[in-house]
Amino acid sequence: MSSSFVRALRHAARALRRSPGYTATAVLTLALGIGATTAIYSVVSALMLRPLPYPHAERLLVLSNTRAGPAGGAEIDYGGGPREVLRWRQGLRTLEAVEAIYARPIALSGEGTEPETIDGAGATAGYLPLLGADAAFGRSFTGHEDSSAAQLAVLSHGLWRRRFGGDPAILGKSIVLDGRPHVVIGVLRPSFQSLVQRVDVWVPLGLTEASMKAPVSRFHAVLGLARRGVSLAAVTAELRATATELQRDYPASNTGWSARARPAQAAMAEDQRASALTLLGAVAFLLLLGCANVANLTLARAVRRRGETAVRLALGATRWQAARPQLAESALIGLGGAAFGVAVAALAVGPLLALDPDRPPILDSVTLDGRVLAAAVLLSVLAGLASGALPALRAARLGGTAGTLAESGRRLAGGARDRRVRRVLVAAQTALALVLLTGAVLMLRTLRELGRVDPGFDAHNVLTMQLNLPASRYPDKAERAAFVERALETIRAVPGVVGAASTLNRFVPQQSLQTILSIEGRPAGPENDFSTHFRRLSPGYFETMRIPLLRGRTFTAEDREGSVPVAVVSRSLAERAWPGEDALGKRLKRPGDANPWLTVVGVAPDVRDAGLDDELGPTIYLPYAQTNTGTVSLVVRTASAPAGLAPAVRQAVWSLDRDLPLDAVLPLERLMDDSLSKQRSRAVLLSLFAAVGLALASLGLYGVTSHTVAERTREVGIRMALGATGPSVGRLLVLDAMRWVAVGLLVGAALARAAGAAIQGLLFRSSGADPLTLLGAALVLALVALVAAYLPARRAARLVPASALGGE
Repeated sequence: MSSSFVRALRHAARALRRSPGYTATAVLTLALGIGATTAIYSVVSALMLRPLPYPHAERLLVLSNTRAGPAGGAEIDYGGGPREVLRWRQGLRTLEAVEAIYARPIALSGEGTEPETIDGAGATAGYLPLLGADAAFGRSFTGHEDSSAAQLAVLSHGLWRRRFGGDPAILGKSIVLDGRPHVVIGVLRPSFQSLVQRVDVWVPLGLTEASMKAPVSRFHAVLGLARRGVSLAAVTAELRATATELQRDYPASNTGWSARARPAQAAMAEDQRASALTLLGAVAFLLLLGCANVANLTLARAVRRRGETAVRLALGATRWQAARPQLAESALIGLGGAAFGVAVAALAVGPLLALDPDRPPILDSVTLDGRVLAAAVLLSVLAGLASGALPALRAARLGGTAGTLAESGRRLAGGARDRRVRRVLVAAQTALALVLLTGAVLMLRTLRELGRVDPGFDAHNVLTMQLNLPASRYPDKAERAAFVERALETIRAVPGVVGAASTLNRFVPQQSLQTILSIEGRPAGPENDFSTHFRRLSPGYFETMRIPLLRGRTFTAEDREGSVPVAVVSRSLAERAWPGEDALGKRLKRPGDANPWLTVVGVAPDVRDAGLDDELGPTIYLPYAQTNTGTVSLVVRTASAPAGLAPAVRQAVWSLDRDLPLDAVLPLERLMDDSLSKQRSRAVLLSLFAAVGLALASLGLYGVTSHTVAERTREVGIRMALGATGPSVGRLLVLDAMRWVAVGLLVGAALARAAGAAIQGLLFRSSGADPLTLLGAALVLALVALVAAYLPARRAARLVPASALGGE
């Protein structure tokens, strides 16, 4: 850095200290935009740009089974099953390793405390080493222990600290998981993060050759490590060839299925990408709006200092030397914005992440690292320079110095050209503010529409909870069904309970289980099979949830293991599977030789029990007694506020088995409200950005109108001396300002329509191009702009002609 520029910086610092109002406004305006942008960028960087914190992350792939979507649509990704995992391990030459986990809730009991359900996962022996999961102490599983399904456990550092007090003597001790003792062999280091699922305890998956004959299951998350130099296309080609072999070897369960590989980072970020990029785009607009506001302030400041610039030129300064003070001030303002912006970002990252409780574990460690800080500083300096470049260029273009000196003595401002520049900046601010305001309104409309959705059941006065039945104590379907029925009977006997039933569903978005169905009399394959939501229910569910059956019957106590397999289907499933026909008595099945044909005994309405924004889709309901697992959700209808009965319901279940954990004991309305957290967080953030953008735009317009009034004081005096009234002068000034607001609204409308199309996938029952939404946002912005222009125009209308002319 040259000594002359250093001197310019010192001079700029002194000048900024003499103008604390301008300096504080410019720095804080940039800091707000830079801080918000840096915070969002930190999340986007961790999600999509920063390499995953695993060895060989660039070669880490997610392997999945795929199946064509409805009507031959895009492929839908499913997990892998034991059969696929073992075949991929044996036959894929493009991969160095294939490892899998099966995430599931695990009941942790004993230790003299209440039982609880924790996030568990069965993992192949190489899964944790593949992700570089070093143990803080102890070790992980070996290949022999995995294949023998030994009763071992590796704890996460968080569970070890929370449940076991960080006691290192836990190694070698037994803990009770799902009713069985497991020996703790290791505790992972605190910095380890699983890829997608949050996991508290890891146990051996127990994947053996016998798993090839197990019932079809595609719920394993599978990772592959590509060999060096092997392309993604080559891996996918080999996966598809293996899928063809599996179709030939297992036609009943694998017909119509294929497979593919995706980079692990892209797969992890898939669900978060749209939201993250939307917020990043919003804060980019906010930052641009802030820069325009600072540029307007800086231009007004430069106009007031035009005489000083003219003197410099008259004394022989070059145009660069004349512009340098303004650029130095802008650079300092940018650095000041960086300092405060980084502080804002550091404070905002935590609350920003807290808005999404279902975020990937990788986002738990979001920090303002060196890359983010460097980007923030660079962004700040560029923003500062961009805000000051226009005034500096205007100063450097001053023409004849004598004329400029004379002009600086006659007029406060820089003439029509400077007014046009400032008005263009106002138009730009208006356009950017309209985009932000439209986006916020669209998100708020989505939130409102979700709140109006009829889910198809009555969620009022319903208590929900999750129950996990350990396989060690409830090994078969009959025992599990018998316990659930006893538990429901005991709960129904609690005073204040109106009804109780069980379901497989947890009423949590993106956690709705799905299956594939084949229709009797039609060949199996993608052209005839289709994907559907899958539920297991106990008798009384439809009555407890107040879902009126459309035709047929609900389940009864007679629908148990050994009786004719039956099903209730939703209206959309019935219409799709048998259009124009009565679904009652028809038969369908899930692929696989072991799965029986199911006879349809009832048709239910479509409901939204997997999230209010979940589109109504085909759903099949099966009796819990005929096909069940150890994980079940209970729904309890109460006569009064359900939260008050939670302790009594817990005790009713624990009277049958004290070691069973009951988790997520919440009113259903609370659970459904929590399911809107992502939409609510987007709406809150965009509304906040829009409010700030609206304030900046109105301040910019207020400032421009004020300067216009100041520079046209003589003109106003002459008009009023010739007979113009105060109101007519005020209207003239307001119309002059609003003309540029109108230009900004027209440009902003085009930008808002493009932005609306980009976020269409995040909207519910709303169109990104909705004209009423755009019109409403434009009217709000125009009204605020009108007020901002009216206030200084009113002052001008009250001027006394003699004083206005005398002031010149």
